[in-house]
Amino acid sequence: MYVHGGGFKNRMPEFELLIAYHLSKTTGRPAFSLDYSLVPEHVYPVAHDELVAAYRGLLAAGVPAERTVLFGESSGGTLILEALPSLRAEGVPLPGAVVPVSPITDFTATSPSIDAPGGRDGLTREILEQVIARYLDGLPNDQAPQSPIHGDLTGLPRMLMAVGGSEGLLDDSLRYAEAAAEAGVDVTLDVYEDMAHAFHLVVAAEPRPPVGATFLDRLSAWL
Repeated sequence: MYVHGGGFKNRMPEFELLIAYHLSKTTGRPAFSLDYSLVPEHVYPVAHDELVAAYRGLLAAGVPAERTVLFGESSGGTLILEALPSLRAEGVPLPGAVVPVSPITDFTATSPSIDAPGGRDGLTREILEQVIARYLDGLPNDQAPQSPIHGDLTGLPRMLMAVGGSEGLLDDSLRYAEAAAEAGVDVTLDVYEDMAHAFHLVVAAEPRPPVGATFLDRLSAWL
């Protein structure tokens, strides 16, 4: 299941289907692209609940949980990390693997890297704080599941996290991966040197840049 980014606010349907196609072609698995409700009309937990319902729908249709992969980028990566403890609490079998790329994991926006890129990343603190305010709509920013790093991470599925080395959310991934490892999760973190936020979207470019080919090869081998 592919969960697109866009700051919980935007989507590009044709481009998202193209990304889902490349994920499917690379991994040899069917891909489902989730069209979740967007802010400002639909704030947390609407998109979160829709993801949980869509995943439960796949299981009800006969898709084995252990063969299911949740893949999300940026805000989509946040959504899949939010969904995991909710699924666990409901007693729903968790997916076999999870791949969050450049997710927001801490809505308190206290990761040092947010202020470190110095213009190398388009996701500035100002933009990030706007994204958080729209999505939470006054809800606490230091509680799970909406702020994934603040939850109980024990028992989560094996996880491949990917993040750009020059993006403001670098420390969000570093801190989450460290917390997940301490909770006993089988987590792998790939940092792509000098890459910006959601760098992996170049997999849809023609010709495909080397980093896009590397990303897809790595995903396929890891799965």
